[in-house]
Formats: sequence, structure tokens, C-alpha cells
Amino acid sequence: PAAIDDTSGLVVVVEVLEERYGLLVDDLEGQTNVVIKGLDESVKTSPAVLGGTIQGDGSIAFILDLAGVVRVHLAGARTPVLAVDHPSAEQGI
Repeated sequence: PAAIDDTSGLVVVVEVLEERYGLLVDDLEGQTNVVIKGLDESVKTSPAVLGGTIQGDGSIAFILDLAGVVRVHLAGARTPVLAVDHPSAEQGI
């Protein structure tokens, strides 16, 4: 696995389960309303991924379950919650 570069990016502060956490993200794309589709078990890559959506340009965006992200973190995981270059990202939802 590639090393995590925690020296650049943005920190998004979220509140989950009455606790505040900082999520390190590469970029913010803005805000939009989406229809969330569940993922097939063969595509689901992480307990922190709730589902996905197809954006207006046809690209796929994964929807994170923030409580799942916190559970992954508290379990001691030191790897990214979702690898964007995962082959499932190109298969569709």
C-alpha cells in the first residue's frame, strides 16, 4: 500500500456519535443532492462505504458512512477507508 501523505489536503470536521473528528481529504467538490444506490457485495470495499451515486457527468462517487469511518479508525486501521483507484470504481454501481 502507498504511504499516506498527511502533510497536505484539507481537514473536514464532522460530528459522529456525539464526538468530533477531522477527516483529511484531497479536495472539496461542493454540495449537491444525490440519489444513493446500495452497492453489490462484490463491489463493496469497506465497512465505511454506505453506497454510491452516479454524478451528472457519468462518474461514480462513493458515499461514506461517517459512523463506519469512525469505527474503522477506532479499530486501529492506518490505511485509507477507500482506495479511489480500486478496480470496482470503474465497474459501475
